[in-house]
Amino acid sequence: MITGKSIKIQSVANGYIVSSAYFENPHIYLKDIEVLRFVERFFKMADINISKFEPDTNEETEEDNKVVDGEPKDRQELLLAALAPASGTPHSPVQVQKLVFLIDKNVPELIDKMDNPFNFKPEAYGPYDGAVYRTLVELEQQGLVFINKERAYRLYGLTVKGQKLGEEKLGELPEQIQDYFRKLSNYVRSMSFRSLVSAIYKKYPEMRENSVFR
Repeated sequence: MITGKSIKIQSVANGYIVSSAYFENPHIYLKDIEVLRFVERFFKMADINISKFEPDTNEETEEDNKVVDGEPKDRQELLLAALAPASGTPHSPVQVQKLVFLIDKNVPELIDKMDNPFNFKPEAYGPYDGAVYRTLVELEQQGLVFINKERAYRLYGLTVKGQKLGEEKLGELPEQIQDYFRKLSNYVRSMSFRSLVSAIYKKYPEMRENSVFR
């Protein structure tokens, strides 16, 4: 949530999202660059801080980062196995969300065995489940995941300990699923924000329903 004397301007495909608590609608989509510049001048004259973010902005809410009763073990193991092919290379928020979403959609033989599968819903940037972030926070508390919080958005990767356990969990899966996890990991990490979200929308148009991404 935007609080205090500030607004946030975020570039998306073919336009900009301007967010501020000053607006009745907290998110306004602008396509015209001249209108955007007028908005920027107005807020600068009012001595209001303007923050500009790249599209890979953090999707999490404070609630997403709270672990109340502990996330289910099967979710933890899935995330460890999904992140293992990256060998510690960090994932942006959109990459980790879409990585787990694509596994959820394309590996039913694995997902159907889970007692607590993820539940993705169409949100501002496509498929989203806050449980992904909550599970990562819990894994961080166990020393299995590192979360880099120094940027405008967090980055997620496995620690040395997490990498070892993740490779073990990945190795327990059928070889065909292991290969898919590796290819999918390379795919999501090779894509820009725009390319990845656009590809998801193209294949899963129902996930565009609440999108602010044009």
